[in-house]
Amino acid sequence: MPSSGFRVGCGGFAASGGRKQGEIGDGRAMLPVKKVSKAAKRRRRSHHAMSVPNLVDCPKCGKAKLPHVSCGSCGYVSAKVMLSTGDEGT
Repeated sequence: MPSSGFRVGCGGFAASGGRKQGEIGDGRAMLPVKKVSKAAKRRRRSHHAMSVPNLVDCPKCGKAKLPHVSCGSCGYVSAKVMLSTGDEGT
């Protein structure tokens, strides 16, 4: 019978090339190749800052909303389009 790498009843061996379940690679842990200095780490993270969202006033109700997005309180998008917000008593 030819050996295909799959043995039954041999202590947890499977079709994974002879490795036991849970083993990764050749047993060595994945570690960084070289330490990253504080300056290099901070230089890399310099673009990760949060930005303040640009808000505009809704022309219908005057509440703050994101531009090019429907108003959350009244549903106004433009003069041609009006969305229902579900707050109406129907």
